[in-house]
Amino acid sequence: MGPIYHAFIEQKAEYVISGIFAADEVDTGDVIVRARFPIEAGYTAPFIRMIDEELSLILVSRILEQWPNGNIAGTRQVGSGSYRHRRYPIDNEIALSQPLVEIFPHLRGMETENPAFFFHDGVKYLIEVRPELKPHKPKRVIIEYPALNKVEIWNGWNDSP
Repeated sequence: MGPIYHAFIEQKAEYVISGIFAADEVDTGDVIVRARFPIEAGYTAPFIRMIDEELSLILVSRILEQWPNGNIAGTRQVGSGSYRHRRYPIDNEIALSQPLVEIFPHLRGMETENPAFFFHDGVKYLIEVRPELKPHKPKRVIIEYPALNKVEIWNGWNDSP
């Protein structure tokens, strides 16, 4: 939940998925592949989760195509890892006194199984935010292979949104 949630909270313009080698410290391994796409106005965490899962499988396939001999190469990350501390369901509570515009990124970043909530008169209420119309998958995904100095534009989604 962390990376997707934080993309909304930090109001990022893009969502990035990275394929990295395992390393002793979390999120510090060499980068094999990186894919990014714009976070559109109608996107919410459950929708990005769906894209993330599908795109992750596509990236595994692309890695195998790029390195058919199995000698996969990565490039050292610049800076430090972006690991954030684990979130807990209690972190999803909102204060009714906050303006909607301030909590909207938080609401967009909530996953279905851990929704935002508030208490009123001793009753816990769950909040789900979703656009009226289902958004479309990103029109273009930029896939980078840093060790190969290669960038490609991908849009091979099937017809279903």
